[in-house]
Amino acid sequence: MARLTILVPSEVAAGFRLAGVGVVEADDAAGAAASLERLVADPEVGVIGVHASLLAGMDAARRRKLEDLVAPVVVSVPAGHADTAAGDHRARLASLLQRAIGFRISFGEGDEP
Repeated sequence: MARLTILVPSEVAAGFRLAGVGVVEADDAAGAAASLERLVADPEVGVIGVHASLLAGMDAARRRKLEDLVAPVVVSVPAGHADTAAGDHRARLASLLQRAIGFRISFGEGDEP
């Protein structure tokens, strides 16, 4: 069975470990890129969650390459800031669902994703 692995800065790694998730630590984009190369090549890894701050530090071409992967699926893990609007959350969720199931799902104005 494919496993979930989270790639995060060391200051938040303990929280993910307490949740029972496999964690790989990286404190900068270069370290994250090297770790991602290893994780993508691992056939046991099915989903890789990358902390948004690490993903943002990578060049656009690398981010596009990661977004286009079918297996493993690479997703951004929000950095925990509460400044994102509800519409942005819906769009993000719809995009993740499209990648996972292959077609676009939309949420009505009053629907909660």
